[in-house]
Amino acid sequence: MKQSVKKLLVLVPALMMIAAFTSVGTVKAEASTYYYFKKPADKTSCKVGDKIPVSFYAGVVRTTTVFIGGAPAYTNYQEMPVTFKVFKGNKEIYSKSFTYTRGTTIDTTYKPTAAGTLKLCIYGRNLGLGANEEVLQDTITITVKAKSAAAVKSLKPSAEVVRTGKKKAEITCSNSQGFGMKIYRSTKKKGKYKLIKTTSKDTFTDSKLSASKIYYYKVRFYAKKGKKTYLSKWSKIIKAGKYKGSVNPVITLKYNSSKGVLLKWKCISKVDRFYVLRTENKKDQGGCLMADLSKSKFSYYDNAGLEKGKTYYYYVLGIKNPDSSHPTKYWSKQYSITIK
Repeated sequence: MKQSVKKLLVLVPALMMIAAFTSVGTVKAEASTYYYFKKPADKTSCKVGDKIPVSFYAGVVRTTTVFIGGAPAYTNYQEMPVTFKVFKGNKEIYSKSFTYTRGTTIDTTYKPTAAGTLKLCIYGRNLGLGANEEVLQDTITITVKAKSAAAVKSLKPSAEVVRTGKKKAEITCSNSQGFGMKIYRSTKKKGKYKLIKTTSKDTFTDSKLSASKIYYYKVRFYAKKGKKTYLSKWSKIIKAGKYKGSVNPVITLKYNSSKGVLLKWKCISKVDRFYVLRTENKKDQGGCLMADLSKSKFSYYDNAGLEKGKTYYYYVLGIKNPDSSHPTKYWSKQYSITIK
C-alpha cells in the first residue's frame, strides 16, 4: 500500500461506537494527520545546483463532534503547519514552512548546494491531538554529486552583506552550487582588496571590524582539480555600512488579562516575514510557532492557552529571502513573562 497508510499516525475509532449510546451529550473523536513524499523518489541522484521538484501530500487534523442520540456528525478541519527540511549528517542546511487547509499536495523546489548524501524530511505539528512540537513524518535520501571544477569559470556569485554587530558583518552567497568561496575586503570601494577568508560554506562572519568604519567586499568561487585551481567571475562589490544598532528583533512584553501577552518588537534589518515562537522551557532555543506575520507587522497578541502562574519564553525570528535555499535569519534574544 502507499506511504499514506504507513504514515497514518493515529485514528481514534470513537465514531464506530457512537450508535451504542443513548444518553444526551456529545462525543469528540480526533484523528491525526499524516504526510509522505511523492517527489523525489528515494535514493534519487543529482548534481549540486540542480533544481529538484519536491512534492508531498499533507493530510489534516480533524476533530469530529457527534451528538449522542443519532444526530449528524460535525467535522472541524484545522489549518496545520508543515515544514520541509534538509539535513547533511546531523546538520540542518535548509528549511521551508507551509500552512495548508485540509488535505492537499504541496509542490516546491529544492536546489542542493552541497555534495554528499542528503536527508529530506517532512515535519508536522499535530495540533488536533494537543501536541505543539514538530513530529517527523516521512524521510528520504538523495545523493548529490559535485559539478566539474571547470564549471566554476562561467559563474558570477551573487553576494549580500549585513552588519550584525559593532565588530561583525555577515557575508552570504546563495549561489555557490557547492564550490568554495574566496572573500575579499577593502575600506575603499575602489581600493585594494585583501583576501580575508577561503571557505567551503555559503556564509561567513567577519568579526574584526570597527563600528565607525564602512567596509566593502567582493566574492569569487573557486574549485580545484589536482594541482589546478579554477576561479569564477567576480561578484558585484557589496557594502557594509557603519554600525547603527542591532539588526535582530528587540522585543517588549506586556500582559493584558483580556487580550493576552502583547509582543512588540523593533527590527532595522530588511526582512520578508516574522515568526513568533513560544516555549515554557527556558532551555528551549525556539519553541512552538504561534504566528507567521508579514514584514510590516511589528506586534502580536498571544492568548493561546495561557495559564496563571506560569512563565512563558518568547522569540521573534525575522527571515529574509524565505524561499531561497539559504534564507537569512535574525533571531531575537529570549524574552520571558509570568502570567499573574
